[in-house]
Amino acid sequence: MFVGNEAESKGVAKYKGLTTIATNGKPVWTGKVNIAGEKLFNVPKRWKESSIIFVNSMSDLFYEEVPKDLVFKIFDKMLSYNWLKYLVLTKISERMKTLVNEYCELKGFDKLPDFIWLGVSVEIGYDPKDARPFNVDWRERLETFVRRKA
Repeated sequence: MFVGNEAESKGVAKYKGLTTIATNGKPVWTGKVNIAGEKLFNVPKRWKESSIIFVNSMSDLFYEEVPKDLVFKIFDKMLSYNWLKYLVLTKISERMKTLVNEYCELKGFDKLPDFIWLGVSVEIGYDPKDARPFNVDWRERLETFVRRKA
């Protein structure tokens, strides 16, 4: 959030309205989502050498306010530029599981191609909703994303 707030204060349009400053002086995310322009979606098309793209390095593709159609459009772009590798991290594992499974079913895939890497990030700290320490069973989470043929 600090980067987004600092960028907004410098007039970077894509960060406008994403944070406010709390009474303690720290930036707080407003929950607003800004969607990149169409031009940005086609930038990787020009890249000839293989690269790793960190998708949504400053956001979360699976945030509930990101429309499903947009998520599918981004996956379609990844498939179109298949000489690149994509890293997609989220904190919203259940929505990722649901949308990835739905997308794979729509495309007739058993799983996403190997050049699309999915992961779940976890903050160290406390869940502000219930003030309990996070407790993640990594094996259970890993099993969630492994698709198997029936």
